[in-house]
Amino acid sequence: MRVLTGAIIVLVAAAWSLPAQGQVPRIQVMVDGQPVVFDQPPVMMQGRVMVPLRGVFERLGASVVWDDASRTVVAVRGDTAVELQIGRLWARVNNRTIPLEVPALVMGGRTLVPLRFVSEALGAVVEWREAARTVVIIAPQPPTAPPAAAPPPPAPAPARPAPPAQPRSVTLAGVIREVQTAPSPSILLARGSTAHRLTITPETAISRVDLSTNTGGTIAVAGLAPGDDAEVQVGDNNVALRIRATYRSAAGRIDTVAAGGQTIVLSGGQTFRVNDQARVLINDQPHGTADLRRGMVVTLRVNPTTSEVWEVRAERAAAAVTSGVLVEVHPGANPAIVVQEGSALRRISITPQTTITRVNLSNDAGGSVNVRQLVPGDDVEVQLAPDNTAQIVRATFRPPLVARIQSVSPQARAIVLADGRTLSLSDRVRVLINEQPGTINEIPPGATARLRVNPSTNRVWEIRVDAPAAQPAPRGPAGFVILAHSDIAFPGRGNVFNGHIHTNASAFINGAGNAVNGTVEAAGEVRVTPGNTVRRVSERAARVPVPRFNVEAFRAVATTVVPGGTTLKGLVNVTGVMFGDGDLIIEGAVIGTGTLVVRGNLTIRTILAAAPTQVSLVAGRDLTIEGNGTLLRGVFYSGAGNLYVRGSNHRLEGMIVGDKVSLEGTGSIFTYRPEVGLPQPLTSQ
Repeated sequence: MRVLTGAIIVLVAAAWSLPAQGQVPRIQVMVDGQPVVFDQPPVMMQGRVMVPLRGVFERLGASVVWDDASRTVVAVRGDTAVELQIGRLWARVNNRTIPLEVPALVMGGRTLVPLRFVSEALGAVVEWREAARTVVIIAPQPPTAPPAAAPPPPAPAPARPAPPAQPRSVTLAGVIREVQTAPSPSILLARGSTAHRLTITPETAISRVDLSTNTGGTIAVAGLAPGDDAEVQVGDNNVALRIRATYRSAAGRIDTVAAGGQTIVLSGGQTFRVNDQARVLINDQPHGTADLRRGMVVTLRVNPTTSEVWEVRAERAAAAVTSGVLVEVHPGANPAIVVQEGSALRRISITPQTTITRVNLSNDAGGSVNVRQLVPGDDVEVQLAPDNTAQIVRATFRPPLVARIQSVSPQARAIVLADGRTLSLSDRVRVLINEQPGTINEIPPGATARLRVNPSTNRVWEIRVDAPAAQPAPRGPAGFVILAHSDIAFPGRGNVFNGHIHTNASAFINGAGNAVNGTVEAAGEVRVTPGNTVRRVSERAARVPVPRFNVEAFRAVATTVVPGGTTLKGLVNVTGVMFGDGDLIIEGAVIGTGTLVVRGNLTIRTILAAAPTQVSLVAGRDLTIEGNGTLLRGVFYSGAGNLYVRGSNHRLEGMIVGDKVSLEGTGSIFTYRPEVGLPQPLTSQ
């Protein structure tokens, strides 16, 4: 659009610089026989005359409002309103959407609009006279009454001054988003995706009504509130002439607060969604929605159209009652409990007169207990005496959840269960492994645990794991240097394989000069191209279980996490578990004694020689070893993708495991090592 507009400006300027006999006449606009003079001349775009909006529309009797924030112009005449936005190929006439062949645009500091569309939309007659390059507009005339008999001439009356001209205006409706009282009073009125900043003057008439009670009246600008519906009569320069604001109110006692305070259910069953920008006052003090509690008496200010809550005024229960999560129990000489209420911690003393009960919410079983039998992570409701001692403590809990843990994320303070659920961990979570204190880092993935979960927050407060005694790492089937789910292909040259090869599909030894010092067995067929040597071939062999690794489970036990899409260069030292959170490329050499795991594709481009080190490579998708002279001892695994070995002179010792294996390089040696164990954790073996 910018290039097209520039072309038009150059064309018009060039035309005006021509001699008189070759000059293209300007476009003229006549309204009811009178020419309209513009400081920015009309232009022709795509067969449509574009004119500055005010000159013509005000001559047609239309009032014009320009909203700079949304770059929208509204022209109103009678009961017809036309709304156009700069750059859009559609307009609105009253509530109808009309397509445009040419959008409204800005040229020479003036807003240009399609003349014929707006003129016809406002009821004018438009005629284009090509020869004279003139637009003739006849403004609509009000209907005339039929002639009537002339009444007798009235007695002369004293001359009266003419009434003052009324400002032209347009009425906008929407939701008040902001109220500014000083230094320049204004409101921000939102209409769908469009917002208008409207100026308020001392002459602006403002009223506000509660539609629930039909009460209200005239107010100052400070009495308006975000979230109110408003109908605003707007004059020139976006000045509000009249504002009529409306809202609804609701009151009751909170029964439930859900979704972190975003939903409130009153005791009568009414459910309200709380707007993200809602104002919350508890005992007239600012708070967040997370501080709202069951039992509070509230008054809600609600938008009449959306039913969203924009203001919550709450009072704590008249009886001195506090509720929250029990976070500490002190049963010593001066017994006390600590309750977390929202973001605040409150220490409450326990006396011999305190009545304490603890109830299982799953079956309502339970009864009286002493303070030592309270457990951190319980929900509690405490009735307080004036001296801040507890008169009644009612604790509730749910029985432990027994589930298998798939992975643990210490950084995110969360665990993932085998059924896919994710549970957040309390900052004070207690971990017991074989009844001995432990940490979340020590929880073995795949372990079955008993989880004590808070009833209201669903956070885990205790994890009990019975871990079996450590077992030696499982090893792959003896003697196999390559195990594959699908086809194996050897298009490379001069490679040596010291060990057996098995595929649960077919094997194709189709390169040249390759030597297998063992058996090539396949559940399907084995094809050996002349020029390759294989000690023994076994077709239609029994399928062998091929190990599969739980790539995601490695993430929870990772000692180092590398962002996806990273390229590491030089010597990469792998200790423990290095986890790539996506695709990973290494341009250099891998050293160390750990396991390198990536969620996506792993590519090793060896350009440096290093001594053989025991590092296993596990890829969620493709594993590719390129370059020259890779020296590694371990397990080399590709999950849902392929395993490629390219380049030359690699020395891989251990076992290659993958879905589909393609060895395309030259002069490499692959050797089975019985002492190499499979990295943990396994999905199956």
